[in-house]
Amino acid sequence: MTPGKPEKKDGARKWMWGALFAILAVQIYFVRALLAALFLFAVVFVAIAAVALGLFLVERAGELSLAWVTPGARRSLAYLAALSKRPFRRPHSETAR
Repeated sequence: MTPGKPEKKDGARKWMWGALFAILAVQIYFVRALLAALFLFAVVFVAIAAVALGLFLVERAGELSLAWVTPGARRSLAYLAALSKRPFRRPHSETAR
């Protein structure tokens, strides 16, 4: 080995390290891309789950409020039915001119 001349082995070693670095960089790029895709899918999944939960809670609140209002609504309908059966004017009143 002479100090002024690099041997052929050093050139091969340089290419080996370059190829190893390139493979490592590509792998890191793919891992970053996969992590970004995972993050985006997680965000979309959480958004869809939030919408589904909101719709479920609105539907459930509607059921509970309808169960709470139904007895009062039946009384109101019965009152309106009795009111509609009464005559509109008193029996011996004068006609309007």
